[in-house]
Amino acid sequence: MRRHYVGLRFHELQNTNISLIIANCVDFRTASERVCRSKVSTTMDIYSHTLPKNDSEVPDLIGKS
Repeated sequence: MRRHYVGLRFHELQNTNISLIIANCVDFRTASERVCRSKVSTTMDIYSHTLPKNDSEVPDLIGKS
């Protein structure tokens, strides 16, 4: 008998897991290996939005150089 689970599907759990890993500054190669992707660039394309925003730091960095 198949039971019905109400909640997140496996793919959604996987996306949440990888998003949290990347948001906590784990490198993309490690994150990519966790989802068995052969290209790190694919993981970067999908999950790069989870990186902390550094836009506010750019003017300070430019001013220091």
